[in-house]
Amino acid sequence: MNNVKKNIIKGILLFLKVALLLITLGIIVFLLLQAFEVIHSWSYFFGYFQVHFNWNIWLIKIISLVTVFIFAFYILPSIYKLFNPLKPLSKKRIPAFIIVCFFCFLWFITYLSVKDQYFDREGKGLVKKAWAIDHYENVPLKSTVHPIYGTPAILVTPENISIFSMKKINVDENTVFFSPVDGTPFVYYYTTGSKVDFFNSKGRHPQYGEELLPVTPDIIKSYFQQVEADKKQAEAEETELMRQQEIERIQQEEESRQLKLQNEKISSLLLKIQEMEKQKESNPAPSSTQRKTNNTQPSKSSASRWIGNVEYYPEVLGGTGGVRFVNHNDYPVRILWNLPNGYEEDLRYLGGNQDFWTNYHISIISNVRVSQTW
Repeated sequence: MNNVKKNIIKGILLFLKVALLLITLGIIVFLLLQAFEVIHSWSYFFGYFQVHFNWNIWLIKIISLVTVFIFAFYILPSIYKLFNPLKPLSKKRIPAFIIVCFFCFLWFITYLSVKDQYFDREGKGLVKKAWAIDHYENVPLKSTVHPIYGTPAILVTPENISIFSMKKINVDENTVFFSPVDGTPFVYYYTTGSKVDFFNSKGRHPQYGEELLPVTPDIIKSYFQQVEADKKQAEAEETELMRQQEIERIQQEEESRQLKLQNEKISSLLLKIQEMEKQKESNPAPSSTQRKTNNTQPSKSSASRWIGNVEYYPEVLGGTGGVRFVNHNDYPVRILWNLPNGYEEDLRYLGGNQDFWTNYHISIISNVRVSQTW
């Protein structure tokens, strides 16, 4: 039983050792894959010595290469020894000391490169800044203005370095404008017309060069009232725009409906014309009963009668009395009349400037009506 427990414990320990070994190998592979980025970072760190101590660039490159060599052939093996579970603890002290010293050295270089990045050892400015919408940002040292916004580029000096922390801020009801202890203003402002710009520190306006003023309760109240008024105006303009868009939509729908009706009327008219032409071709009137009138009207002495521009009068044809209808229009019409027996007779179509003779006597027809065919 005790042998079984010992074997289980040995198996667990072996598993842990193998897992730690794999993790160590993974870290080493990751560092090797990042070697180019590490070298670039170290070159940036050693740039501090070029700027602040005027070291020769080749000397800095040699130091960078030596540092990479030390890392590859001393630090990585030390990391492997430190995390290798097969090595006894007594043999891990020196690798651990080497690793700690190396990373402390890197930290020190990083600290130096950030500490005095604006000035060299003689206090000369190394950076220019320019205003970009709501903050200052670095621009090339040779620039006179911001390459995008055109604001003046200012060389950072020990005297003016404090102004570059200035930022334009957006304020709301949750903004802390004053110190809760002594009421000192935390926010400063500048007005241009009805517009108010707020900043996180005192100084001069980055674009206009005028002194910023500390906020007051009246300024804050006036600003929020203006914001509320602008909000209501924007809502009213949006509502009006939506109303105009709705009116335009309705007008477009009405125009579309009217156009559709016109197209339907035109289509119907064309169908009627086609039907009339087909009927004229299939039922031509006898040549003896048709004549051109050329819009000439009979004399007043005749017994003719008129319905609109259609004339009808008694006429004897072949010894038989009847009624002649003459269409003096340039378009066809339909003629209807009533007989004594109550029936209604009709001439369905009478072409423009044409006539038609019926053998009904004029005394027996009544209620003559004329309708246009379209």
